[in-house]
Amino acid sequence: MQFGQGFQDIAPSLPASKAGTVQTIPKVEPPAGSSRGRESIITAELKGLVFVESEEQIKVDGVAGVTGIISSSDLLQKAEFLGKMQPFLGKPVTLGGLDEITKEVINYFREQGFPVVNVIVPQQNVKDGVIQILAIEARVGRVKVEGARWFRPENIREQVKLREGDKIDANQLEDDVSWLNTNPFRTSDLVFEPGEKDGTTDLVIKTQDRLPFRVYTTFDDYGIDLTGKNRQSLGFNVGNLFSLDHQAGFQYTTAWKDIFNSMNAYSGSYTIPFPWRN
Repeated sequence: MQFGQGFQDIAPSLPASKAGTVQTIPKVEPPAGSSRGRESIITAELKGLVFVESEEQIKVDGVAGVTGIISSSDLLQKAEFLGKMQPFLGKPVTLGGLDEITKEVINYFREQGFPVVNVIVPQQNVKDGVIQILAIEARVGRVKVEGARWFRPENIREQVKLREGDKIDANQLEDDVSWLNTNPFRTSDLVFEPGEKDGTTDLVIKTQDRLPFRVYTTFDDYGIDLTGKNRQSLGFNVGNLFSLDHQAGFQYTTAWKDIFNSMNAYSGSYTIPFPWRN
């Protein structure tokens, strides 16, 4: 038996919202088809792998005297990555073997939350069993908003924390898309597009929105014994107040058992999307 009701029982109702998605890039698989031409041996014994982050760091004449895995990237110095590369050391390496190494590197980046990366083996002289590999993480180019009609694109864009020149962090983008979709009057998905500048990727926020205003009425039997089980409500929601993504709601709820036992409740809510996302 209930004797009272809290704010959550009479708070303004919100329309159903949909979860958005960040484009998923599948794992790289070995190339299908004939391996003819990929069996040429590059070095009889792989002694070292040197990972660099820019073309300027490549030494065309080759690198000698290196053993193990060398990288200036903190991500490629983790034990998990070193464990993936270790099985290739001390063995002959063919062109097909290089394909396998680059596949492992790309998939490792994606597993770590960095989905867009370019991994290539540049032209070089292979000295003393050492191969240099160029691994470039794509940077954010432009952040674009498409499809928004009732919401200002600049407001949507500002709620993506990654900025031009930042590394593309899939975990951060997942958080951003989830935050954008807390407004039930729109659904945003994020996809990647090639950027205008080399090494950049544009972030495109594809948004489906609707008129950010709703009037509703409800009827239920969740009332309390004292004032009667049957309740009726009338309310409204605004999803883009002042064109600032602010949300407001109001609801009037009534229940009637008899002339001495009834309830009339008024409730309201106001939500501001602060940058710190509380």
